[in-house]
Amino acid sequence: MFCLLFALICQDILRTETFYSVPLLPEGPYSSDITNPEKILGFPIGERTATPEQIEQMLQIWARESDRVQRQIYAHSYEGRPLSVMIISHPDHLAKLEAYRTQVQKLQDPRNLDDREAEAVMMSLPAMAWLAYSIHGNESSGSDAAIALLYTMLASENPEITSLLQQMIIFVDPMMNPDGRARFCKDVEEGRGKSPNFDTQSFTHTGDWPSGRTNHYYFDLNRDFTLGINPETRGRVRLINQWAPQLFVDAHEMGSLDTYLFSPARQPINLHLAPFHSQWGNRFAEDQAKSFDQKGWRYYTGEWNDNWYPGYSFWCAYRGSLTILYEQARLAEDGVIRPEGTIMTYRESVHHQLTSSLVNLNTLLQHHHEIRRDYWQDKKFVMSPKSPYADVTYAFPPTANQSRRDRFLSLMQLHEFELYELAEDWNVNQALDQLGITHARLTLPKGTVLIPQQQPNARLLATMLEFDPRIPNATLAKERSEILSKGRSVMYDTTGWSASMLHDLVCYRLPTDLPDKSIKFATAPRPVKAITLHEDDLGFVWDGADDQSVALAARLMEKGYRLRTASKAFEFHDQAFSRGSVLLLAVDQTQSLTSMLETLRQVSEDLGLAPQTITTGLGAGDLPDLGGQHFELLQRPQIALMGRGSVSSYDFGSIWHVIDNHLGITHSLLDIDSGFADLRRYNVIVLPEMLGQLDDQRLKAMKQWVQEGGTLIAIGNSAALLAQEKLEFSKVRLLPDVLDKLDSYELEILKQWEAKSVSITESDVWSHVPPGQSTFPWSNLPKRADKEELSRQDAWRAQFMPQGAIFATRVQEDHWLTFGARSVLPVMFAKGPVLMTNDEAPVRFGVYESRPENQGKDRIGWAVQPRGYDLRLRMSGLVWPEAADRLAHAAYLTRESYGRGQIILFAGSPAFRGTTFGTIRLLTNALVYGPGLGTQTVNDLNVALP
Repeated sequence: MFCLLFALICQDILRTETFYSVPLLPEGPYSSDITNPEKILGFPIGERTATPEQIEQMLQIWARESDRVQRQIYAHSYEGRPLSVMIISHPDHLAKLEAYRTQVQKLQDPRNLDDREAEAVMMSLPAMAWLAYSIHGNESSGSDAAIALLYTMLASENPEITSLLQQMIIFVDPMMNPDGRARFCKDVEEGRGKSPNFDTQSFTHTGDWPSGRTNHYYFDLNRDFTLGINPETRGRVRLINQWAPQLFVDAHEMGSLDTYLFSPARQPINLHLAPFHSQWGNRFAEDQAKSFDQKGWRYYTGEWNDNWYPGYSFWCAYRGSLTILYEQARLAEDGVIRPEGTIMTYRESVHHQLTSSLVNLNTLLQHHHEIRRDYWQDKKFVMSPKSPYADVTYAFPPTANQSRRDRFLSLMQLHEFELYELAEDWNVNQALDQLGITHARLTLPKGTVLIPQQQPNARLLATMLEFDPRIPNATLAKERSEILSKGRSVMYDTTGWSASMLHDLVCYRLPTDLPDKSIKFATAPRPVKAITLHEDDLGFVWDGADDQSVALAARLMEKGYRLRTASKAFEFHDQAFSRGSVLLLAVDQTQSLTSMLETLRQVSEDLGLAPQTITTGLGAGDLPDLGGQHFELLQRPQIALMGRGSVSSYDFGSIWHVIDNHLGITHSLLDIDSGFADLRRYNVIVLPEMLGQLDDQRLKAMKQWVQEGGTLIAIGNSAALLAQEKLEFSKVRLLPDVLDKLDSYELEILKQWEAKSVSITESDVWSHVPPGQSTFPWSNLPKRADKEELSRQDAWRAQFMPQGAIFATRVQEDHWLTFGARSVLPVMFAKGPVLMTNDEAPVRFGVYESRPENQGKDRIGWAVQPRGYDLRLRMSGLVWPEAADRLAHAAYLTRESYGRGQIILFAGSPAFRGTTFGTIRLLTNALVYGPGLGTQTVNDLNVALP
């Protein structure tokens, strides 16, 4: 019906007035001293999309022209574009900004003030609001509304506006993602025609891969506020922290045929949000709804919008700001034909965003003293003895992976958390670990970092560090009902996000406050020892425990140096080194060590690593000697990353970011749909998450390339694609395809367990008489259902696969892919394939835990539990029992030989949002060490992609 209506309207479209004639700006007058945006844009605000260059030009001009504004650049994007906030108020307030900032800082910590002093401070402060627009670059109406808002505030002489500025400081963040907006504007320009196009399926409305939503590396910046991966985020968070705005508005867009959504959100609401947030959120919504009603505009609240995941712009709500989300139907530039037959123009969408902003500012103005008092009372409550955040401390023991620890502590400092460290060892009781196991007694060593939960930003800290947030039962019931009745989840985002797990750092939750033996943590630069060389030195070694060692290997190989890595831990001259350590030996080089010193010094210093000299190749005791098989020669990686087509831009971008920023080496980005790539130039190819299939020609070329020595890495759905038996490529299979062969996969699990838990009965081994009857691990196992029933059971379980949760996985500690990994590895996983293999699986779902009463006769999912042990699987987030059964013992990471090359499969994205550092290490191992360790090296991979 809608298609017919669309066709009829299009026939008469040129005879229809499509310009939105309602005045966009509030009533004036407007000062002629401030440049009208139309003079810069060449068109009225909202008629077309303003480019980043035009917006930047306006900001510069207005900052020079007006005494109502100060401009502050808080970051630069990856592509070098400035991100700035326009601080708008009466000139008298602008002259006192630093004094106001100091007072705001005092209010953030109730240990600084008593109630009388706090009241005086609160009464002296103007209202403060931060209005942020278009963090998704293709959700463009927000930034165009910001232009209209800025011009109104700077040029209007209307008493309502001038009075507002006498009582308020407004921070306008007009373009939160300039790189994404630039990409979107290019798409719009290329699709722009002489006549408007209202078809939501046209180029103008769909854009090109990867769309302008994301930043340069295709990160969704609206999921980055707690993660702090990107420069746009880190700069913004630092500045917002300084000002603690009372109101934070985040203007977005949604589906083109939708209407307009604004806060408050529906359940689930994160339990760490202060109660006053909901109270005031409803009041702001009432005023916003009234304004929309007066104009006859449609809108709604709640519905799909929950507030459980804390990583959106709502991050600052946990610091005490009131946060309001706008979601305007995305109209690109021409507008769209709506289902009811009307045409909504882009200019009207800009008007919606501007109106919402002005209404919210006025609501804040009316209530800012009350809101600030509620903020103060909550800060006091959080720091009181009755606080639910009292008597809890998170402990992070020292680690040899110093660079990863530094990343984590830098994130904690970005969010202004108070950090301490132990000056001496500390014995603690009832320490809870990340697997949910309580340790009755535990000794934490000197140097352990302690983060007390009770501090002024306790709500945010607890949200980021808690191991296992529990979704309320009412939401769980609704979630299960929606899955069963409609096949969909009510959860909008991932349900697990513990920062310690994402960073893969050991952490304990202690039921106590700080001990007397703790001292303030102070960041100190890591000293990098000068590299010295003596005549009899054999070379250098960099310890492989640190993630940066992989980057060092990659960068040195790119400079032409020949390196080795240790497949086993070793010790030279009483100096112990981890497996995965990187060695540069004089005997392997074509130039002298002396000529390399400056380069080695520079690369080591850049990565914060300190090499040790090797003076002997004799290992301690039975540990490896330098000339043995455990020091393998590496090959320089030449990496191609496949993109475009049906490849996930998110997964592509996060992997690209790892290669370009973590490793810092040259690489190629290839169009997966191109038929002209010569694969001989590469020895590593990465297939990120993707939909669809590889055509026969590309598959044939890929097979031949791997056979000739290439390393193929496939992620998620791409891994599932390669696991199809009909392709005759990988031997890994998907669980639904092997339900009639589960005994063989179960046997592999039993073999692995038997190999790890060998026990010898000497009398049987040395007996001269055969035992008569052998025992087998599969003896007395429960009988399985037939294939039809197993298929029915698997289909039932599959519908409950997680929206996003953190799982415990067990690590094969003698495999090169797991260099730098602990025996228990947290893995973020969401609705990926269940991989089954009888070959190498360096990482599998589930960690064994001692349970003596288990007789080893019960299956969890498709594999039996070893006698005396249980399986720990869920670490954080919602995992239905059916999904847990399905994933238990499945492979997260596989490796298999294919000809002279190899195939490496990840069940899920190892670089999820750029922040899963434990699995990022697995990925970098595969990228950098794969050509040397997993293949039979050849110099020429002689196959071209047709």
